Formats: sequence, C-alpha cells, structure tokens
Amino acid sequence: FVQTFIRVGMHLEQDESGPEVETTLHICESGQHRRENSAECEPCPPGTISHPMLVGWPLDCAHCPSTSYQDEAGRSTCKACPDNTNSVPPAANRESCTCLPGYY
Repeated sequence: FVQTFIRVGMHLEQDESGPEVETTLHICESGQHRRENSAECEPCPPGTISHPMLVGWPLDCAHCPSTSYQDEAGRSTCKACPDNTNSVPPAANRESCTCLPGYY
C-alpha cells in the first residue's frame, strides 16, 4: 500500500515499510503541455490549446472545438470560426473553417 501526498511543487510518497520518495513537480503554464518523458514544458501546437481547467492538463493539449480554430502555438483559448462555418480538429488556421451545408 502506497500513500501519496501531493502539494503544489512537491510530491511526497511513502509506504509504511519503505523510504520516503520526494520529487519536484514543475507546473506548465497555460498554452503549454509536458514534453513526453520529461519534466520540461513545451507550447501546444497550432490547432490545440491548454489550460488548467481542461481534462488532461498539463500532460496533453486539447483540440479546439468544431466551431473554432487556433493558428498560433502556445495558446490557452481558441478563435471563433466565422458564422455558419465549422472546423474539423485539429483546426490550425481560419481556412479550416468551412461553410455549413446550404451556405457559401
């Protein structure tokens, strides 16, 4: 049995029969995600965003919803597609927003 205590910036793990293990956790900023197998953060690519309220933060970037796009790396919000258009993730530019059926 391992009992885990987490504080911002520090991870302390101990079980009753073993040693304490202490590890520093680095928090990624909004618009960033944790680089795989690393403690370093990197910007989310265009078409994606990241902020603390998203599921998976800070390990993953989330695609912008189908009514939006993001053409810049390292962002925490998406830009709205024009009226009567939708996008298909990952929407990395305004041209990713295409007209809905019946609209031109």
